[in-house]
Amino acid sequence: MIRYITLTVFFSFSLLACDSTQGESSDIELQQQSVLAAKPAELPRHAEPYTWNSGVLDGASVAGSNALATAVLASREVVSIPGSPWMQLKFRDVVLGSGSYIEMRSLFDNATQRLDAMTLKQWGHRSAFFNGDAVEVQVFVSPQDSGVFVEIFEIVVGEQAVRAESICGVDDRVASNEPRVARIDPIGCTGWIIDNGKHLSAGHCLAGNGNNILSFNPPPSLPDGTVQFPGPEDQYSIDQSSFEFVNGGIGNDWGIFAVFDNATTGVQPIDVQGAFRIKQDLGPANIRITGFGVDSGTTNQTNQTHVGPNAGSSGTTMRYRADTRGGNSGSPVIDAATGEAVGIHTHGGCGGSGGNNHGTSFFNSALFTAIGASNPGPGIDCPAGSIDFNSLSLTSYSNQNVTNSTTVEDNGDILLLKGNTWVRSTRTFTITRNTVLDFQFASKAEGEIHAIGFDENDTLNDAPRHFQFFGTQNWTGTGKIDLSPKYSGNGEFQSYSIPIGQNYTGTMRLVFTNDKDRGTLNNEGRFACVQIR
Repeated sequence: MIRYITLTVFFSFSLLACDSTQGESSDIELQQQSVLAAKPAELPRHAEPYTWNSGVLDGASVAGSNALATAVLASREVVSIPGSPWMQLKFRDVVLGSGSYIEMRSLFDNATQRLDAMTLKQWGHRSAFFNGDAVEVQVFVSPQDSGVFVEIFEIVVGEQAVRAESICGVDDRVASNEPRVARIDPIGCTGWIIDNGKHLSAGHCLAGNGNNILSFNPPPSLPDGTVQFPGPEDQYSIDQSSFEFVNGGIGNDWGIFAVFDNATTGVQPIDVQGAFRIKQDLGPANIRITGFGVDSGTTNQTNQTHVGPNAGSSGTTMRYRADTRGGNSGSPVIDAATGEAVGIHTHGGCGGSGGNNHGTSFFNSALFTAIGASNPGPGIDCPAGSIDFNSLSLTSYSNQNVTNSTTVEDNGDILLLKGNTWVRSTRTFTITRNTVLDFQFASKAEGEIHAIGFDENDTLNDAPRHFQFFGTQNWTGTGKIDLSPKYSGNGEFQSYSIPIGQNYTGTMRLVFTNDKDRGTLNNEGRFACVQIR
C-alpha cells in the first residue's frame, strides 16, 4: 500500500554494570569474578480477585426499535483499586459475537483500548497495562449479536518499587530515545526489532512466564521508581506460539518472537518504530547497549544507553564493558560506530576491578539461521558498466521510505531492499529518447509493489515514472507504468530491458521501490546488474 502523510509478589533483582573507567584486571582477578545470567527486572505486582460481569446482553433489545447498525453502549463499570500505580484487567467467559466489543479507558491519563473477539483472544483475555488506579470498562453490543457476556475475574495490581541495588563503579548510562527497543512486560526484559520484522531478546527472557506485552516508548517512572506504561497504541501482545529460543548460557542464549498487530492501530511495531540492521562482526571498537535496565527514581526501567569498549569478542560471544543492569536482558549489542546490531546482551560479569558483560554474537549459526539471515541470496556475474552500489549514494524517496533497509551485496553488483523501502539516487542521469535501462531482479518474499524508474523530483504520482513488475497491489496511481513480463516469484534472477526514453526524457534520479505497509515486513527485492545505456 502506498503510504501518504495526511497475591504473588514479584521482586526485581539487579545486574552488575561495568564501569568503563576501570583498568584491566589480572587473569586471577577475572577468574575470581562470577559471570551472571543477566536478570530480568520483573515488575512488582500481585493479583487481586475482582467480581463483575455485564449480564447477558441482547443486541436487538439494547438497540430497541431503531435497530442501529453500529454497536451501542450496553454496560459500564469503573474498576478501581485505590492506590494502585497501574493495573491490568483479566477476563473470562467472554462472548462478544461478530460486532460487539469492550472499550477500556484509564481515568488517570485517558489511555484507551478497544478489544473485539479476535483481539481479546490475541491478548490472552487480558487488557493492556493502564496507569493509575481506576479503569472505566464499557461493553458495546451490536444489534446483530445476542448472548453477549463480559466477565472480569481478576486484576493484576502494580506495587510500589522495591529495590536492592548494587552497581559496579560509576553508572554512566544516559537517557535514550531509541525507538526500536521496547520493554517486555511484566517480566522486565528488553526486546527489539530487526529489519525483517522479527523481534529479538535473550532466550532466558522467553523461557519463563511474564513475557506478555511489548511496550514501546514507556514514559518516566514515578519518583519512587514504580514503572508507568505507554498508551495501548504502543503496547503489542506477544504471540506465545511464535517463540524460538535457546537458553544455553554465554554465547548460546537467544530468542526470537512475533507480536500481533496492535489492537488500536492495526499495525506492526516495525511500521512505526523502525528496525535494526544486523551483521556478523566481532571487531567493533566500541559497543553500545540500549535497553530498560533498573535504576532509581523516574529513570527506572526506562530507555537508557551506554557505550563501552569491546573486551575481546570471539566466536559466538560478544564481550564489552558497557554498563548494564537488571532489565537489560535481551538488549541489542550495537556497533557504536555504525548503529548496526552485532548481538544480543545476555550476561553480566564485570566487577569493581574489571571484567566484562557478555552477549550472543550473530556468529551463532543457529541464531543466524533462525533469523533468516543465513542465506544472503543468489550471487551474479554482471557485465562491465553495471552500477556499483558501493559508490551509488541513496536517499529517501518522497514520503514513502518507512523502513529504509538497504544492503549492498556481491561486491557492489546487488542492491537488497527489505520492508517498506523507497529510495532514490543522489546522482542524476540524463535520459534521452534512446536511453535504455537494463537490470535483473530476484525476490524470495513478495511485497505490495516492486518497481524501478526515474523521477525529476521527489513527488509521487504526479507523472508516470515507475515501472511495476511484481507485487500483490495493483498500483492505480498515475505514477505507475506496468512492465511485462511480471516477475515469476521463483527467487531466481530475471532480466529486464526498458526503453526508458520512449516513455519520458530529462535529467532525473534513479528510484527503487520495495513497498509493503501491513503485516510482517519480510518482503525483499534484489536489483542487480543495473545499466543505463
